[in-house]
Amino acid sequence: MHVEQAPPDPSSVAGGRWRRVAVNLTLALLISVLTLAVAEALLHVLGKAPPLSLFTVSAQEFAKVPGIFSPNQSVTEGSGSRFQHATRINSLGYRGPDFPRRKADGEFRILHVGDSFTYGHNVADHETLPAQLDARLSRVCGAARVINAGLSGSTIVGQDEMALRGLAVAPDVVVLMYHENDIDELMGPRIWSGLAENRRIKSQFPVSVFYRLLRRSAIWNLAQDVRRSVTANPVQSWARPSEQPVPPAAVEAARREYSDHLSALSDTLRKLRIPLVFALFPHPESARAGRGGRDYDVIRASAERIGLPTVDYLEALGRSGTRVEETFLLPEDYHPSAKGYEIAANALADVLLPLAPPAKCRAE
Repeated sequence: MHVEQAPPDPSSVAGGRWRRVAVNLTLALLISVLTLAVAEALLHVLGKAPPLSLFTVSAQEFAKVPGIFSPNQSVTEGSGSRFQHATRINSLGYRGPDFPRRKADGEFRILHVGDSFTYGHNVADHETLPAQLDARLSRVCGAARVINAGLSGSTIVGQDEMALRGLAVAPDVVVLMYHENDIDELMGPRIWSGLAENRRIKSQFPVSVFYRLLRRSAIWNLAQDVRRSVTANPVQSWARPSEQPVPPAAVEAARREYSDHLSALSDTLRKLRIPLVFALFPHPESARAGRGGRDYDVIRASAERIGLPTVDYLEALGRSGTRVEETFLLPEDYHPSAKGYEIAANALADVLLPLAPPAKCRAE
């Protein structure tokens, strides 16, 4: 006898299909996690794990701290074994030792803004220009503090934002340092815009859930190293700007933009009665030649027209009589050495001391 079977329940079929999908997804996730864990372990065992790199603030941190780096980091930096050193980021997101946001009575506080020449690429925390300036001023201003608001790869667009954010720490003076690649940086991708996009991505799900864990992994830092090598900014060159082929119209537009931002920052600080000091640091080949590259004199003249006290480290390095090989990290790197920063700090201190509020500093 033929017995007709009932058709399968559609809901039961659908439920079984979804269970299989869930099981497969779970297995795939577990396999992926195990694969990443094995790869992470192998990188460490084989000694191939890259050192942890500094990471910048998240959107939440950006709203809370004036600095651009995620607070309370300690990492090993330096290209090659010769330059390896410990770097500390304090609780306010700046490089260097911790200090209170609220300024103490009688303290002379300077906010030093700039790019990698301010941050101190390839030198230790105590060897940077802001740190050596702090030590020099502290000898005559008991309570002096110089805040390192340097951001590698930045230019005036972004540095002006760093200066305004730094008003939260109540500086008596703001120092802005120009380096010879700043105009070329204006003609390329803007790091300040890139950091804003970085903060947006880090705040979105699912990155927001896993980012704090991933950023401390060897795999993540290896991926960042690969990404940086593939997407390196061609402007980051050891050649002086005068040696780089750039359309004259683009150069002139970038110079105007630099001057406009510098003037706007000066006007804002002047209304708040905070002096802005402008400093210029040359490329090593400019120091060797005794003259700046393509934009050097133009930008200095712009600062002087605005009425800014100006410190030219090209002149200070020349007066010191020290060889270029001693004042820069040549031949491996074109950034200044600790000695170069010492010479610059002494020249800058001579300009800053007369700007100190009365009774805060004694004459040397």
